[in-house]
Amino acid sequence: MNYKEEVLKVVDTIQEAKEKLTLENIYLHLRDILVEQRTEQDLGDYWKSWRTRVLKFLLTENIAIEEVEENEKAFFCQLLTETSPAKPAPPQPQQPLQPLQQGSSKKKGGTTSASTSNSAKTLSLSDKLAIKDMYMRLSTDNMWTLSSGKKVEQGMMAMALSYDVEHACHSLIFDTADDAWDAYFTPDELDEIRDYDNNSATAITTTTLPSLPPDLVNYLATIQSAASANECHKLAIQQQFDLSILRAVRLFKKSAMGVIKFNDISENDLLVRYFSFISSMFDDSMVDGVSGECASQASKAAMMMMMMMMMMKNHNKRQCDDDDHDNSNSNNNRIRCGSKVDMLFKSGELELGCMEIGREQHVDVSIKELKDGYLKQPKVLKDMLFALSRKKPEVARSLCMVGLTLMGSKLTMMMMDSPCGYVARISKLLTLTYTTRLLMDATLKTYSSASTTTNTTTTSKNIINISISNRRTLNPPCLLGSSFH
Repeated sequence: MNYKEEVLKVVDTIQEAKEKLTLENIYLHLRDILVEQRTEQDLGDYWKSWRTRVLKFLLTENIAIEEVEENEKAFFCQLLTETSPAKPAPPQPQQPLQPLQQGSSKKKGGTTSASTSNSAKTLSLSDKLAIKDMYMRLSTDNMWTLSSGKKVEQGMMAMALSYDVEHACHSLIFDTADDAWDAYFTPDELDEIRDYDNNSATAITTTTLPSLPPDLVNYLATIQSAASANECHKLAIQQQFDLSILRAVRLFKKSAMGVIKFNDISENDLLVRYFSFISSMFDDSMVDGVSGECASQASKAAMMMMMMMMMMKNHNKRQCDDDDHDNSNSNNNRIRCGSKVDMLFKSGELELGCMEIGREQHVDVSIKELKDGYLKQPKVLKDMLFALSRKKPEVARSLCMVGLTLMGSKLTMMMMDSPCGYVARISKLLTLTYTTRLLMDATLKTYSSASTTTNTTTTSKNIINISISNRRTLNPPCLLGSSFH
């Protein structure tokens, strides 16, 4: 019997039925085969052998299970000892919910996702070994080679292995605005990494902001002639234009008059009231801005893949059976949800970008901004980029994810692409602050570009209509992997 074909059929059946892809559900669909193939082998050993087969197949095909049940082994054993096929096992849906309820009871209100962030953690010995193993498995032939002859991934590896605290480089993310790279690359090399798509005739990636529509350029030129915030507002409402821009103009008017007290504004109010134009700018596009504490499914899938790899390692290393040990591992390592962000940019089921929000901080870079804007958000963006690349590998080099960070009166936009090799590159625009007249024009251009960029990802790259079968790609041409979790 070819068990791979049987597992593949089951996975397709579960996905087509839109059921949860879990080990228990796979066992349930394989019940007849499991009963038929069973010999006098111990039931616990039989479970381990099938668990290894299923996990190995899923990892090979880049398919992530949605969650790991607490009583998986007990479910498997009872499934095979049932005498009637009509009674495969007791219902289990309530089991996965218990840890979620416990987690939610510890939450302390607010809409920020900082409470659920597990970023900036101190790396354990096993973490460091896993990171080293990830870099060592990269093929030097496929690495990004600079004109100096240096391999970008090798410089990133040197930095990754020298850090005791998690950094974006541990997920093969290169933030071009991070000064830490100065110790590992020359100024010329950093310029080449930053401007690669502009200097290479063969590169098809672009993180250059799209040109603004001519009517928007003329509109901005008109309101720029205003001598005061009041006059700017009058000029804006005289012409019919997008409501998002009118809301931005009102915000500028209030800020210039000193009405907005960012110190007193909650994270929720920042988006719902003062920056509502960020979500409304997608009203007439293929992209939706979904606000609230949104869990990224791409991030969850990446976490599950990492967990499945760890399960396989533990399975292979275990010298003796220890039932209690198996169950405790499942409990401690269960993925409750993907990384949560304050807004997801989506088109149907496709995730194209995200946004993080924080309250006003009277420092250049706050702790929350460091955790969310420099680590958590880039990792989520990379998981999104990886997910889309698996769906449509041939356009992976052309995809660009968009991230927005709002910290009180400060706005930052970042873009992520994969220009070459295994690297996911972050490019950031200058941070804008709502204190000067110049921001009015700059902010409108930034958010118009963000809207255009996310729309371009969905339309010109033709990744909307993708069949489930296209998800199983062994090695995307972009060579991307998921983030380190």
